[in-house]
Amino acid sequence: MMKCFERVNVLISDNDIVSSHIKKYAKDFDFTILGDISLLVNFKKIDTLIIDFFHQGSESQATMIKNQINNIFGKIYINNILNLTNFRIEHSTNFRKPFALGNLLNYIHEKTKNNSLFIYLNNSFLYDEIASKIECDFNTVNLTSKENKILKFMLGNKDYKSNKLELSEKIWGHNREVDSSTVEHHMYKLKNKLPDNFLIIQGLNYFLKILS
Repeated sequence: MMKCFERVNVLISDNDIVSSHIKKYAKDFDFTILGDISLLVNFKKIDTLIIDFFHQGSESQATMIKNQINNIFGKIYINNILNLTNFRIEHSTNFRKPFALGNLLNYIHEKTKNNSLFIYLNNSFLYDEIASKIECDFNTVNLTSKENKILKFMLGNKDYKSNKLELSEKIWGHNREVDSSTVEHHMYKLKNKLPDNFLIIQGLNYFLKILS
């Protein structure tokens, strides 16, 4: 079975003022609000993650929270991390308080204005069009621009099939008279990068083997 998912945006906060106003004024982003960092493991893919802890307590508690967050980051894929706390979080963009809420929302909108296509394959594969990669059991296959276009096109085709002529026309814009040996080269290269038996090549025909 193949499932398509829209964007997932998450706000982790113990501050009702911040969470309620972001929820109210960022309706277009439909944030899921969590009060517990550990709940992040329920997500495989997060587009925008906002982290805000107001009641951080002692320095040791802040360090514990920071370490917990950094450990989770190695287990899920996150596109954008916005840090509203007063401690450093790796790979995040900082918004120090006080800040204009409009600036935060404008930043999120700018980062997410292009629609993403997130696809799970067989409940174990994650194809990320925007990041140009496939993830499987925490193994990542990075795709070139052409490979990404090929994979997206084939996933959108009935029965996940295509052929040399169709790819030549749709991906490279070639007509029937143009030699498309380039297509064969790219397809064999892509086949070698993907998991075993994921891409099947039969002569000039190509199939993605996606089991139900």
